[in-house]
Amino acid sequence: MLLKCVKVAAVLLPLFACSGMPAATVTPFPSPGWPTATMAPSPTFTPQPTRTPPPLATPTETATPQPLRHIVVKGEDMFGIALRYGVPLEVVKTANPEVNPYSMAEGQMLTIPLTATPLPTDSPTLAASAEETQEPLPVFCHRDAAETITCIVSYHNQADTAVENPSATVIITAVEGDFQQSLDAILPLNVLPAGQTLPLVVRFTGPTPASFEARAFFKDQLPVMPNDDRYLSLPEPLSSTEIEPEGRWAKIKLHLPSDSAKASSIWLLAVAWNAEGQPVGWRRVDLEAPFVLDNAIELQVFSLYGRIARVSLNLEARPLE
Repeated sequence: MLLKCVKVAAVLLPLFACSGMPAATVTPFPSPGWPTATMAPSPTFTPQPTRTPPPLATPTETATPQPLRHIVVKGEDMFGIALRYGVPLEVVKTANPEVNPYSMAEGQMLTIPLTATPLPTDSPTLAASAEETQEPLPVFCHRDAAETITCIVSYHNQADTAVENPSATVIITAVEGDFQQSLDAILPLNVLPAGQTLPLVVRFTGPTPASFEARAFFKDQLPVMPNDDRYLSLPEPLSSTEIEPEGRWAKIKLHLPSDSAKASSIWLLAVAWNAEGQPVGWRRVDLEAPFVLDNAIELQVFSLYGRIARVSLNLEARPLE
């Protein structure tokens, strides 16, 4: 197994199992189908709330976390539960220190801390100024049981060289009412290679409007200079992917390439795509040297909406000093 197994990236909330560790239980969706997504720039679309069962209690608007109680059912794991409520996995783990996230018993009760505080609104002129200067990017959003909206922006690097820290501004506007909120979507990695498409991701913490429109506009990126020695180029890892029959999740098993021995750390990003080439889910795992290259790494990626057709893998490594 990896000697220093995993540090979880907050934006992705990943869990993975190393060889020799009990694998996380697969989390099936509680009912068929997915939440409706919204794709910019459709002005008439009205996203619907998630089909997942509602929480056992309703959070109240308060400045302090109001815990909910979730009873574990057969087939659930902690990552899937955190995804359902829109709460970072580390928050759920911290709130339940006595619970082993890899081995939860059916009927076990979890504390889900939620903070439902009103979000500030931005000036309506923000959207207008962006629309006047550039074309919108494709954006797909999912609103969960905790009223948190997760948005994925499909971003393609059209430059001839790699770019660093690309970002896009995502604007959420209520179909009715004066709610408008904007946040920056960022790449789960630092670098986007030339000619590649990867998701930029952002989350709008609830409460949010049930009916909304989402728009996304390019914000910024930096060129990666030639002969930049901050990153180590690694070949694509040997991997196999098993996609659940309904396409709601995918299980990936991979071996790190031998060149990984030259790295001090590796970010592993798995992206789920639908048949139309749109990103529908992602997961990032952080690994640190030393690595045991003979051991396989297993992880799962879940779809926020729609059926998974394929999964891509990206490695971003930093060399040993």
